[in-house]
This record gives sequence, C-alpha cells and structure tokens, in this order.
Amino acid sequence: MKSLHFSRCFAAVLLFAACGCAERIDSFEEYLEVAWRHEREGDQQGAISGYRQALQLDAAQPVAWYDLGVLYEATGQTELAIDAWTQALTHDPSYSQALVNRGNLLAQHNRRELALADFSRAIELAPTDFAPRRNRADLHRDLGNFPEALNDFAEALLINPRDVETWFERGMLRMELRDWERARWDFEQATALNPENSLAWLNLSQMLTWLGHVDEAEKTFRRAVELDPQLANQRPQTFPPRPGEGAKSADPVAATGFPQRTDQAP
Repeated sequence: MKSLHFSRCFAAVLLFAACGCAERIDSFEEYLEVAWRHEREGDQQGAISGYRQALQLDAAQPVAWYDLGVLYEATGQTELAIDAWTQALTHDPSYSQALVNRGNLLAQHNRRELALADFSRAIELAPTDFAPRRNRADLHRDLGNFPEALNDFAEALLINPRDVETWFERGMLRMELRDWERARWDFEQATALNPENSLAWLNLSQMLTWLGHVDEAEKTFRRAVELDPQLANQRPQTFPPRPGEGAKSADPVAATGFPQRTDQAP
C-alpha cells in the first residue's frame, strides 16, 4: 500500500531581505512559506516546525494538515501522521488523499477495520482513482477476503491498466490461490510494463516452471538474476507448495514510461 504525496504551488511571499536577514513573520502564509523553504532544503524538522506554527495561526487548513502528515510519516512519527490526516479530514471530509494515507498507516498498525473504512470512503469520493481500490485489495487479501481482493484489483486495473504494482500484487494473490495460468498472465504484464522489475521476472519464472514450460522458465530466471544477482539463490521450486503455503507479497519496483498495450487480462 502506498501513501499519496503531491507537489504544491509555492506562494510568492518574500521572507528575507536583500541582506539575507529574516523579516518579521506573523501570518499563516508566511509560516507556510517557511515550511516550504525548509522542505526544499531537505530540512524536514524545520518544515514540520513551520507547518505547526502556521496551523497555530489558522488550524482550518486541510492542505497544510495533509502536508504535515506527509512529513510526520517520512520521519517515522506515524501516530502524529494519523492525527494530522484526521485533522485534514475534520476540516475537509471529502479529502480522499488523506483517507488513503491514513488508511495505509492504520493497516500497517493492524487497525484493519478502520483502514478498510477509510479506503471504502475514498473510493466513494474518488471513484476514478485506482489507488484506494488497489490498497483496499491488498487489505482484503491480508484479511483473507480473496474474492473481494480480486474484484478490487480488477477494478483498479480497469482504471489504470499501466500500474505495475497492481499487476504484480494480483499475480501474487493468484499464485497464493494456485491459479498458475492467471498469475503468469499478471506477471507477464508487470514485466512488459517494467522490464527492470526483477521480482516480477522471478515470479514469472516460477509460474512457468509449475506450468511445465521449463526452457522458458530458465530464460526468465536468468533475466531476473541479471537484474538482481542476489536472486540467484532463489531458483524456482520444481513442485508447487501444498494448499495453505501461500507466497508472501513484496513491493515491486515502480515504473514510468509504460508501453501501450491492447490486450485484456483474463
């Protein structure tokens, strides 16, 4: 599950005189510009301080709460991040991005029913956004709700058929469900969209092995090892696992610049 981080437009607020000395700061906008400047300089703690000072002057600013939450998450302060996104939602209940991010952290801390509610609400608010559907699919899988997970993965891919992670994660679920042929399809889509995704090549090699395509599996495995030599000791198993021995999901490499495809998933 991925949090959503978005760039912002910078306000044209002059904070420093020509001599480089700071001018007096006494408004929300000026403290916000201080926070943005610290972010540009990579000073996360300084940015957090700027946001907090700005919000002391005007707490009814959902975007500022959202951005503060992103910084809290980046610095490992997860409870403060959850609180910040809750504040953003208090002032703007339709803030779907805050719902997705809060849901991700709630899921990571095993507050899964609350996370499920956040993802479901985000889907209602932004039905054309694939991210909450993909994240809800991951959560349904973790909860053992496999039909619901497959449905959400399918819906996410209808919205954005170019997202490598969705293809990869659905392939992992289908592999757990011992649906080798459809899992093969998903990993093929992931490798077509991002040929540098070593994990997708490795799992595709495993599916080809269990489907009896030994030569093709060996070529695919070699491709995975070329991309990541550390995978050399993870040669595909000759025999599939017994029922109940599902594979564990892992985050794939993000991809950009995907080729156009015209085929459809089964």
